[in-house]
Parts: sequence; C-alpha cells; structure tokens
Amino acid sequence: MVVRTRFAKLLDVQLTRRAEHRVPQIDRDPGWVLPLPPRIDQVRVAESFGWLGNGWAGTRGSLEEDGPDSTPLFPVSGVYDDGGKILPGPVWTGLDQPLGSRGRTGHHRLLDLRTGTLARGSPTGSDLRSMRFVSAASPQPWD
Repeated sequence: MVVRTRFAKLLDVQLTRRAEHRVPQIDRDPGWVLPLPPRIDQVRVAESFGWLGNGWAGTRGSLEEDGPDSTPLFPVSGVYDDGGKILPGPVWTGLDQPLGSRGRTGHHRLLDLRTGTLARGSPTGSDLRSMRFVSAASPQPWD
C-alpha cells in the first residue's frame, strides 16, 4: 500500500510537470514528426529510426515489452570491453511482464525530430503509453 501511495504521488508530480510544460512535448508539426513503422516485421527498422542520443549516451527505440525480435541497447560513450567493443548499459526501458501481442498491436510511435522525443500511444488510449528522451541540456550525469 505504501508503494502504491508513493507511486501515485510520483505520477501526480509528473502530470503537474507536464501541465506546466516542464517536460518534452510532441510537436504536432508534420514536417518534424516521423511515425515509426508499426508492423512486427519492421521491428528493427523502427528501433533504428527511434534511436535517441545526446553525444554521450543513447537508447535504441525498442518497444518496452521487447521480445525475441527486439534489440534494446543503451550505450554510453567511452565504455568498452578489453577488445574495444562497446559495452551495453542496463536496459531501462524493458517491462518486467511482457504485454505480448496485445501491446504490439494497435499502437503508434512518433519520433519528434524537433524536440528529440519518442512517444508511444494507442488510438483508443487504453494500451501502454510512453515517452522517452535523452537530455541534451545535461548530457553527462555529473554536469
């Protein structure tokens, strides 16, 4: 119960920030908004188009309920193994409980090239919704 109360307070804070335009918004100008391919056979194409980064860290545009066709990735500049291969960071976008086909059908994802945000929703508004961005204002955590 305590966790639910804290989570509800966190959501209230985020909704207030959004209402005050203190978080990224999708720009409705069609010249700047790119819809990502929704078809299952185009998962990797959509993940590549939906890539977000700030020169220091980046995240691949994978679906939150990633499955076997998905390739989530979170690399950070300068983090390599002994062989010079980039080491992936933690997959922070994944859900603990996959939504399966229910989450993959009927959703749409929009990449806003002006604000650098990737938003996901459904036409009915009943499925999973998400928005992600990588901060360009503070590209490194210690700045």
